[in-house]
This record gives sequence, C-alpha cells and structure tokens, in this order.
Amino acid sequence: MKLLMEPIAMETRAGEPLAFCWRQRAWRVQEIAQRWQYRGRWWLDVTLHGEMRRYYRLACVPGRRMAPPPASPGGSAARQPPPVLDVEVFECAGAWTLSRLLD
Repeated sequence: MKLLMEPIAMETRAGEPLAFCWRQRAWRVQEIAQRWQYRGRWWLDVTLHGEMRRYYRLACVPGRRMAPPPASPGGSAARQPPPVLDVEVFECAGAWTLSRLLD
C-alpha cells in the first residue's frame, strides 16, 4: 500500500465517483468495492461536530491519456490488473483526495 494524499479532479453522478484525472491520466471507475464514513474527532470541538469524510475503495481502469504515453521497451506494455485505490472526499470542502494505492 502506498500513501499518496494527492488532490484529484473527480467526475461524479449523484455524489458517487465515476471518473477522475490523476497524474495527467484519466481513470474510469469500474467498481465501487467499499464505502465508509469517518466523522473525525467530533468530541474535541463541539462547534464543528467533527469533519465528515466519505471514503470509497475503487477498482479503476485507464481512460484516455491526458499526455502522450511513455515509450515502452520492446514495443508493447505488459498487461497489469486495474489498480485498487482509496479515495476520500471532505464533505465540508467538497475536495477529492487520492489517499492510497493498494498493491
């Protein structure tokens, strides 16, 4: 597992992730494997009531590239399984973050 914590631009439908751009490449959500929520340390600051975060574990497939593909040695790239990613959204800001890449 790799900790990334990188902001991403997410396309959604009814609040659910559909596709996103990360490191100049488009990705399409193939499956939402899990969903969970975390309210944070709500007991420490009663005025904020904790910051709500929604998390999604996503299986993704490549979309179209946003930049030219790198040259691969031997002419063809080996097929790799789609990455599984943990993505979070902070409800108060509506900002999406790619938090982890699971190996």
